[in-house]
Amino acid sequence: MNLSSEANSSPLIELRSVSKTYGSAEPVAALHPMDLRIEPSERVAIVGPSGSGKTSLLNLLGLLDRPTTGAVYLAGREVSSLPEPELCAARSHEIGFVFQQFFLLEHLNAVENVEQALLYTGATRRSRVAVAVRAMDRVGLAHRLRHKPSQLSGGERQRVAIARAIAGDPSLILADEPTGNLDTQTGATILSVLTESAEDATTVVVVTHDPGVAAAMDRRIEIVDGRITRDIRVGAR
Repeated sequence: MNLSSEANSSPLIELRSVSKTYGSAEPVAALHPMDLRIEPSERVAIVGPSGSGKTSLLNLLGLLDRPTTGAVYLAGREVSSLPEPELCAARSHEIGFVFQQFFLLEHLNAVENVEQALLYTGATRRSRVAVAVRAMDRVGLAHRLRHKPSQLSGGERQRVAIARAIAGDPSLILADEPTGNLDTQTGATILSVLTESAEDATTVVVVTHDPGVAAAMDRRIEIVDGRITRDIRVGAR
């Protein structure tokens, strides 16, 4: 993890007076100005109705989008105004993503899909494969390395996606409805895999509609109409 020394004295990620507006002729405010601090090792759920701004918030936390106003800080460093190459580098090295739709490449097998997350690390292919294999083992899929996505169940595909997210030991994992396409029992297993396979110092932020997922986190942030309406800390792990 590359930010550990800085993260000891700063929030892992922080939004200061951040807002997000889309469109110019008739602008739509997706997020109204807000402040948010998320600390290292926190397990956070972001909840709210459809259209509340959850995805816009996740995109800002993941450095996938830039705020209209305000600034985003990663381990104390302002990153929202960085040039695109530097922003991509910060995203690639520090953030792992897990999506509802898995986004696995069908022509690659499971371990090759995980290896894709390591292409920008500068490591040799042999090293990348070794890291990918370890990540697959951490999510309980060491026996499915050579299977294509079409040969895996939905729960197994999501495990591969989690392995891809954790392979580089990122500082932050962002998960967008990671159990949304799965049955209840499989979803509960995936949630356990996600939180247990991440390193202890890794921050995990999950966007979810599932109250069970939210209840399993240490902190719940509720967002309605682009505003944070509640921020509840349930307790440390």
